[in-house]
Amino acid sequence: MVPVTVYFAVAGDIHGRWAGLAEDLRVAADFLPPGAELSAVFQVGDAEPTADDDQLAEVHHKPERRRLSDFADVLTGRIRFPAPVYFIGGNHEPWRTLDENGGVIAGGARLAPDVWFLGRAGHVHIAGIDIAFLSGIRPPDGKPLRTWERARSTDPRVHGYYSVEEVLRLCTAGTADIVLTHDWPTGSAYVHKTAYVGDPAVRRALELVAPSASFHGHYHRSERFRTLGVDVFARGCFEQGVPEAVAVFAFDEATRRVTPLPHVAA
Repeated sequence: MVPVTVYFAVAGDIHGRWAGLAEDLRVAADFLPPGAELSAVFQVGDAEPTADDDQLAEVHHKPERRRLSDFADVLTGRIRFPAPVYFIGGNHEPWRTLDENGGVIAGGARLAPDVWFLGRAGHVHIAGIDIAFLSGIRPPDGKPLRTWERARSTDPRVHGYYSVEEVLRLCTAGTADIVLTHDWPTGSAYVHKTAYVGDPAVRRALELVAPSASFHGHYHRSERFRTLGVDVFARGCFEQGVPEAVAVFAFDEATRRVTPLPHVAA
């Protein structure tokens, strides 16, 4: 069998700016080798697919950042993407709507043409790539709730936190080629405000799942580092351009290795 190279893109936080994501993906796709195409796009949370005011009300926002997304134009097909988009949840999402869908992991239907929510946590196989993922972030007190406790909360902020069961699901998913989480693992040496960033639970997941690479968002910063033998790629936020917000990668099915593509003109 001839080894296959799969090309995929990873996008950072878009906060409801789906038209901008589509444009950045078109720019990023220009850096693929001649004749190659993107097989998938993985978005690492804070996608905010809000199509109406009811869904907007489900999202935890600071008042000055509250805005309806352009996801309605994705639903009608006015915004289209060069490859299917699969996203995990961040801490700013219409969580009631997403939980009702359940995501790919639970057999949920696509949210819009070429757009799928992966789910809260688990292991999926897309475009020949084994993917372990976790939506949401760690609560500020560092003590995740049980899933049923989170479900009872009326605070939209709480629904953006992962649960105890979801962390266990990620950590026991078995080996995977890549890991997707919203928060970074510890180990970056990057300080945000007054503390080093990163979640020890995500780092523990990398140790157990042993992927070739992991991808993260949340801090609106593009960064690359290595920890526990894993290449870690953080993506920036929309409006920070290519490759900060969106970057393209190659996956070799024979070696199971992930390699970032250079973003320079051929």
